[in-house]
Parts: sequence; C-alpha cells; structure tokens
Amino acid sequence: METEADLIQYHKSVARELASTRDRVRNLIGSRHWLTDGEHKEVVLRKVLRNHVPENTRVGKGFVFLGSNTSTQMDVLLSDRSRPTLFKEEDLTIVTPDAVQGIIEVKTSIDSKSSLAKIITKLCDNAEIIRGQHRHRSSSWFGLFVYQPLPSNITDKDVLTIVQAAVRGQPSRAIDAIALGPDRIVRFVEEEERKREIEAPAWLLYHLKDLAQAYFINYLVWHLASNTSWSLRSAWFPMVSTQKYYIKKYVPLHNSTVRDFPANLSEKLQFYTKTPAEASPQELGDFKKLVEKSEQVSAANLDQRIQRAERLAFCYHRGALVGAAALKQPLPNRVSTTFTKAQTNEAAGEYAIELGWLMVEDGYRHQGIGKTLVSSLVGELQDRKAYATAREDSITAKLILRLYGFEETGAVYKSSINNEMIRLLVRK
Repeated sequence: METEADLIQYHKSVARELASTRDRVRNLIGSRHWLTDGEHKEVVLRKVLRNHVPENTRVGKGFVFLGSNTSTQMDVLLSDRSRPTLFKEEDLTIVTPDAVQGIIEVKTSIDSKSSLAKIITKLCDNAEIIRGQHRHRSSSWFGLFVYQPLPSNITDKDVLTIVQAAVRGQPSRAIDAIALGPDRIVRFVEEEERKREIEAPAWLLYHLKDLAQAYFINYLVWHLASNTSWSLRSAWFPMVSTQKYYIKKYVPLHNSTVRDFPANLSEKLQFYTKTPAEASPQELGDFKKLVEKSEQVSAANLDQRIQRAERLAFCYHRGALVGAAALKQPLPNRVSTTFTKAQTNEAAGEYAIELGWLMVEDGYRHQGIGKTLVSSLVGELQDRKAYATAREDSITAKLILRLYGFEETGAVYKSSINNEMIRLLVRK
C-alpha cells in the first residue's frame, strides 16, 4: 500500500536524521574526538528525542537522587515535567525516582561480548534500584542505544543470552529495548501481549533494515503515551501487521533457552496427509500424543478411533509433530448425540464425516498451520457433507472453519468432558 510505504520511509528518515546530525557534529569536532567522547552521541540522540516525545517529558542528562546516595550520571534522562525537580541547569537535571520516565545508555559501538554484558548488567542494576521506588515495573523505561552494528562474532543468540542472564529473572531489572545499530533491535514484551504465541514475558530480537533505531524511539514514545489508542499503533509501527515476520529469535524472562521465533519457521514445516493404514507407527504415536493434549478429546478408545479415521493430516518441524487434524468417521450414535445437543435442524444421518482433532502446539500457533491442515483435509471431502465442533470462545478455530465453508448451526451446548461451551458447524 502506498500509505504504508510512505510511513516506512518516514520512519527510516529518523535513522537518517540521527546519522546526518551525527555527521555534522563529527565534521566539526573531528573523528578522533567523536570516537573518544561519548557526550557528542548523547547530544545527538537527545536532540532527536525532543522532536518526538510528549511535551510533558523533559529530555536531558543527569542523576537520580536515591536518598542515601545518588546514581551515576545517566546519558539520557527522561523526566516528568509535572513532578518536582531537585536541580536543573540547561540539560543537566537531578530528580527523585518518582519523576523518572526513562533512562537510556548510549554507546557508539560495542566490540565484545564481555563489554556488552558489562554495559547491560550496569543498566539492569540501575533499573532495579530506580524501579524499586515504584509500585510497578513499567513505571520507568530503560534502553540501550548503540549507533554502530555489533561485530559479526556477537550473534543474535549471544545478545539474548547476555540480556537474559543480566536480568536474573527479575522483572524489575528488565531492559525494555536495545538498538544495535540501524538494523537490529531487542524488545521486551509483557505476557498479555503475546500470551498465545510464546512463553512470555520475553525479549524478541528483530531484524528491521534501517528501522531499528526509529523503532527504539517509537517504543519509548509509545510507553510515554500509554493512553494512546491501540488503533493508532500503525502510525508508529507501520509494519505492525507483518512485524512478527522480522523477529528472528526470542528468550523468555524465566527460561534461558534462546529459541527461533515461530513466525520464521514456515519454510521448514512439512505438511502432508495419510490414511491410518499408510501412517507409520511413529506417526500414529506422534498423532495420538499431540491430540491427547487437547482438553476436548476423550482418551477412551483413542487408538481405535484414530484407526477408524478416513485421513490424518500432519505438520512436522525438525522431526517433531507440531500440528495435526483428521477427517474422522465417528459412530452414528456419536453423530446423533452431537446434533441433538446442538438442537440443530440438520439431519445427523447425512453427516458421516467429522473434521476434528485440530491441534497446534503452543509456540506454533497463529502462523497459518491450522489453516493449512484444514485446507488439506477439505480438499479430500469434495462434495461430501461434513461437520465440526469448536469451543465457542475459540475465535481462530471458528474463523478457519468458516473460511472453508463450515457454517454455525443450532445452539451452543456444554461439553461432557470439561464443561466448555461447544459450537456445531456443518459443511453442506
């Protein structure tokens, strides 16, 4: 879309603004001083930030008064103008923790893993001390801004491993964002934001060509303007609908294992269908094990019911079954009972096939796997009628079924397995 492309170019211009301001300063003071005096880079970032943060936020440098002592100097100190200020002289401010809205550590470059670990640990220490004065972790935002890309020997996995270790599983020590040059950014997400895709809270590492530094600023701005309507998010994050495809890896707050992000696995997934007779014992065992994870599936006679199925659909990733579905052939009394519970006017005897056992592993959901599985099985139906059931609150499952011609019928009814409310859908 033209509008989206224009927004992307606009946000890329923020990185160019940083670069052009940096170069103007560098041309005046010389490269030698630029590399040795960090103050110049901080001035550049503070200048750009002032053009974007809300008016009630003061952008400067300074210290945080902690009662018995004072913090080290903060490269970028963002404070609330509505709160009292202990001291202010031009850019230099001294405030109490309740006035702190954000703190940013600024670096020209980082040349080793040990240096990165030292810098991040120091920032975590400051976060823990300052946030300790607040009731909620999210009251102050902490970030690391690095102008130049990291050397190639510091991998995405190294970055996330270092961050996770420095935080020590304590939310009060969490760093909200890290810009690693113009193309890579790490972002901390809360549990409620991605609770159905990954183990969270977690850090996500994105590859965003020429957008990482702008997104760093925008994540900060979005935090400061916390009452902004979610519908306006695309103005600040123009690729919001496809942003997950730029996430390369993630690491949970409470688990040190760095993982590939599910959205980047589509090219490695293997989809196929087989009859139960064609499936190997391993495939049948994997299928049963995955299906048993569903709270909607009864374990009674499951082996025999799988063998009765007309066709099984599989999705494997790296040798593990991560998605499954089937065209089931339930016994007539099972069909009749289901249709009676749903109080539908459809004739149960006309529906001998049930599309069911649709199951996708946690961490692989919302990636189109369920849709692909259903599509492969619907193709086997041709003109035959079929039915399916879904939890009434499972919006995704119902949307997929509707996409392939299933329609809701009758009334919702209570599951005999776990008392969930169930919806019957039919494909005529």
